Amino acid sequence: MILSKLERNSQKDRDDVAFLAESLHLSPEVLRERYKKELRPYLANEGRHDLTIELWLDVCFEGHPLKP
Repeated sequence: MILSKLERNSQKDRDDVAFLAESLHLSPEVLRERYKKELRPYLANEGRHDLTIELWLDVCFEGHPLKP
C-alpha cells in the first residue's frame, strides 16, 4: 500500500505512510528492498522517486514529523 502512494506523494499520502509505518511497526529495510525490487524497475523517473522513498524512510523511521 505504501509503495502505491509514492508517485503522487501528496500530503495525504505522506500522512498515510507515517500512520502505517508507526501503527504496523514496519521495517525500513523491508520497505526499501520492496521498493527497489517491486516498483523502481517500472518508474519513469527513478531519481525523483528514489529521493521520495529515502525522505519517507528518514522521516517515518527516525521519529521526525512527516512534512512536505
